[in-house]
Amino acid sequence: MRSRPDIVVATPGRMIDHLRNSMSVDLDDLSVLILDEADRLLELGFSAEIQELVSVCNPMIQKSL
Repeated sequence: MRSRPDIVVATPGRMIDHLRNSMSVDLDDLSVLILDEADRLLELGFSAEIQELVSVCNPMIQKSL
């Protein structure tokens, strides 16, 4: 993550873990957030995690759910 990759693939829980516990990870430069199978994540009870990820993103980014 320190090398500022163009694409990051992670589960919501893993990304939140990195955001909370790693000083080298932030979403300041994020331009697109894609939550693949968001409906399934919601069915499985990941609503809080999804909301947390969206809340730390720049409000001007493109979001695809």
